[in-house]
Amino acid sequence: MVRKHSRTRISLLIILSVFFFDQLTKLIVRITNPKIDLYFFKLVFVKNTGSAFGLLQGQNTFLIFLSLMFVGGLLFFFDKVLLEKDYYAYALIFVGAVSNLFDRVFLGFVTDMISFGWFPVFNVADSSISVGAAIILFFLVKDEFLNKKKK
Repeated sequence: MVRKHSRTRISLLIILSVFFFDQLTKLIVRITNPKIDLYFFKLVFVKNTGSAFGLLQGQNTFLIFLSLMFVGGLLFFFDKVLLEKDYYAYALIFVGAVSNLFDRVFLGFVTDMISFGWFPVFNVADSSISVGAAIILFFLVKDEFLNKKKK
């Protein structure tokens, strides 16, 4: 079993790496304002004042409050999260929330740039949250399946 100290280091590495990469890509997009269209994939600059999937547009103060509550909750339970086998997934969700919160507080919007046409435009932080949530869901379903199989 990986020790708690090692898990803390791995979590911090994930958090710092994803935060840096997300903020770097957002900065590059804001500076260059790209309009790259590769048929199924587009790289564009979108100022998102809402949440995922374009919900709650213009509700920046409310979204900052929600993000602070969520991030605070994860920090409060950080020691317990490190005991989970999917602790790194929580680090991915945490850093995605923090990076988008950073944008909301300092820019008043979240920079989105990745578009697949039919899907809402998103960024690296959004991907980090989605991947983390998918990993947690995978383990929940897997554990549930294994528990039912034992019965």
